[in-house]
Amino acid sequence: MKRLIIIIFLLAGCSDPSPLKSDIEVRYNELFGTEFGVIDQVYVDSNSNNLTVLGAEEFLDYLDGAKKVKGTESKTNIVITLVTSDGMKEYSKKQTSEQLSYDATKNMICNNDSCYTIPSPLKKLIDDLG
Repeated sequence: MKRLIIIIFLLAGCSDPSPLKSDIEVRYNELFGTEFGVIDQVYVDSNSNNLTVLGAEEFLDYLDGAKKVKGTESKTNIVITLVTSDGMKEYSKKQTSEQLSYDATKNMICNNDSCYTIPSPLKKLIDDLG
């Protein structure tokens, strides 16, 4: 009986494809209504040209102090893409990519679910890159 319980426990534990989910992924999932198991790269692109690649924790630090606001996502020339790298996709079965639009005129970052005004360090970073 003890062996059966251990086997069931192990099988149940293996059903979660994202055992590496950390506070970083939890925070992104809360902010943007996503379902990441792992996020490890953030691409900042302008007109389909890559401006920079940031680590997920680094970009999350830039979002510190962002305020949720009413708004809708609009197509802009600055796109920020949250990504699970190819080597980590086995740990993020539900979602591996999410695009955020940055609207410089409104100082907002949005996806389909949420919009936030961005703190000045993130605005400065994007302005300096663009």
